[in-house]
Amino acid sequence: MPDMGSPPSYTLDWHVPVPPEVLMEPLLTLEQLAATLGLSVQTLYNRRARGESLPPCVKLGSRLRFFQTDVRAWLDAQRDGGGNCQAAPSREPGQTNHPPAPRRRGRPTKFEEIRKRAQQHA
Repeated sequence: MPDMGSPPSYTLDWHVPVPPEVLMEPLLTLEQLAATLGLSVQTLYNRRARGESLPPCVKLGSRLRFFQTDVRAWLDAQRDGGGNCQAAPSREPGQTNHPPAPRRRGRPTKFEEIRKRAQQHA
């Protein structure tokens, strides 16, 4: 019968060497990351869903966690080369960068019918 008095010893089998300071580093929650970046939590969820740029994360169950060193590295990578933040080129009102949506199948909506009649009479 095995000795029940001492707890079992566990060993970690890392395939990638990880510095000890990273293992002990506290993880940021999504709320803490949002506060750090000045964004809302929903914006971070939206960016993740769309595959936009975010710091690498660790998923613990259904929760996302972020290493502070990864967040700092990600922020450094987001910096502009010369530190100049230029505004995006202005567009005409109503103009978008997206191609027009493909034509819908089926009966036109009331809005489409009215717009069509207005264009015919103009």
